[in-house]
Amino acid sequence: MSATFDVQNPATGARVDSVPNAGVAEARAAARRSIDAFPGWRDRTAYERSKILRGWNDLILQDEARLARLMTDEMGKP
Repeated sequence: MSATFDVQNPATGARVDSVPNAGVAEARAAARRSIDAFPGWRDRTAYERSKILRGWNDLILQDEARLARLMTDEMGKP
């Protein structure tokens, strides 16, 4: 998929970023991938799942300021 569209800050009209212009086919493909991935996730122990989720949380916190700014700009709020 090569088509994209710009995300704009609704308060200023400034371009925040460009994202893929996904449609029904892409949504179905994403849903299929998540369904296909579920057995592997289900078969992990609670400890393994928590370790993965904790790692994801750590990555989010490492980039907390940038993510907060991006979310703020996308919503157009100060």
